[in-house]
Amino acid sequence: MPICFLSFAAERLDTFGPRNIMYKLINGLSAPKSTEKKGVGLRKVTQAVFWSFFGVRKIKDLHSDAASLSPLQLIVSGLIGAAILVLSLVSLALYLAT
Repeated sequence: MPICFLSFAAERLDTFGPRNIMYKLINGLSAPKSTEKKGVGLRKVTQAVFWSFFGVRKIKDLHSDAASLSPLQLIVSGLIGAAILVLSLVSLALYLAT
């Protein structure tokens, strides 16, 4: 059993070792991609916050949002959405009271 593990470990090390990286760099293949998040549009952020207010969200969309949206975007748009919701409910209550 240890022999199998060592051969597997050596094979994995060779896959990610310096020879493989140098081969990729010499042949012009790209290095590993960075994990920077791209800018996300206002529509996607608003849609994520809107559906989260109702508590109805597909798990696939949830994972997609977690990968692409930053917490700051969600907090700011959530506060704006909450303010709009509260102001609209207060306006409706005042309209119905008159």
